[in-house]
Amino acid sequence: MSHPEVLRRQLGDATVEVKAFKKTNLFFYKSIGAQVSSRGQRRKRNWWCLWLCKSPVPVKLQSVTMGNAYYAHLERSPFLVQAASQEGVTFTNVSDCTLKHWAVGFGVKIKFPAGGASPAGVPDLLPIDGVLSHVSVFGRDGGAFAVAKGPHP
Repeated sequence: MSHPEVLRRQLGDATVEVKAFKKTNLFFYKSIGAQVSSRGQRRKRNWWCLWLCKSPVPVKLQSVTMGNAYYAHLERSPFLVQAASQEGVTFTNVSDCTLKHWAVGFGVKIKFPAGGASPAGVPDLLPIDGVLSHVSVFGRDGGAFAVAKGPHP
């Protein structure tokens, strides 16, 4: 099943955007995960435009629960395994939140977290290739989202 990278939905007076991402910055920084942002229909006037232009303002969500499943290919094979997961992380009273794995260094790769349950015969260092994120938004109006980036089942 294929999931979109970005979903936008109107929930009450807020537009909620859920985005899965995989970022690389010149071999020094990598991150993979999902981000939720909420912007309201109310608009805040910009000081330089007087009454002409307005921009959307952040709207706080009562509660956001996120869970990410990270996937990787076994070395030199087409098989995809779940390398790590972060389940049921809850943020309260937020307008923006992010749940991700990241790494910094020269020629960096995001590695399988040490101490996790790795598949039999797979070393603890397994690069993460894809993410599947499930997000639930709670409040006056709620919703569920599923977004993905990279290889995933």
